[in-house]
Amino acid sequence: MLTLAIPVGIFLFLKIFGNNEYDVPYLFETGIPGCNETEKTHQVPDITLKNADGDTSALYDLNGYLVFGYMDMSDRISTEKKMVELVRIQDAFFETNPPKFVLLTDSTSQLPLQTLASTMGMAKGNCMVARLNGVRADDFLTCGIALTSPQDHQPHNLVLVDPAHHIMGIYNALEVEKTDLLILELKILLSKK
Repeated sequence: MLTLAIPVGIFLFLKIFGNNEYDVPYLFETGIPGCNETEKTHQVPDITLKNADGDTSALYDLNGYLVFGYMDMSDRISTEKKMVELVRIQDAFFETNPPKFVLLTDSTSQLPLQTLASTMGMAKGNCMVARLNGVRADDFLTCGIALTSPQDHQPHNLVLVDPAHHIMGIYNALEVEKTDLLILELKILLSKK
C-alpha cells in the first residue's frame, strides 16, 4: 500500500500545488549589442517582401508569427536542409494557423528562391522572399534580426518573430532538435493568445 501511496501522493500534490508553465521571453530587451543598445525592446525593422506571384508588400503588413531564414544560395545542400526544416515547421501547424516564412537571400542568387520553396513543399501563401544586398544585407541580418553577416557562416539561421515584431528565439535549422524547440515554443506562444 505504501509503495502505491507515495507516488500517488506526490502526483496529487504536484497536480494541486504545481504550476506547469513555460514562458518564452523576448530576446534583446535592451537592444542588440553593438547595434541599438538604447532601445527598450528591439523590433525587427520593416523591409519590402515579394510573394510567389511577384507582388510586393511590407513586412509590417504581415499578421501573425514570422520565421526568418537566411538562405545562402551558393550552398545548395545547406539551403535544401533548411527548407526541409521549414516544411516540418509548416506541417506542425497544418491544422492551425501556420507562421509565415520570410526567406532572405542576397541579390546575386542564381536559383529563384520561390521556385525552390514551392518545389520543397512550402505553401504558396506562407512564403515571402526579401532580396538583400551589400551593406543593407549585413545591417539587416546583424542589427535587424540578430544574425551575424553571411560571411561569418553563423549556424543559427531561423529567427522567430512575434506579431509585434519582437525576436522570440534564434534556432539552428540544421539541427532537428533546435527546429523541434522552435515548434514547441511557437505552440506555447499560440496557446497563450
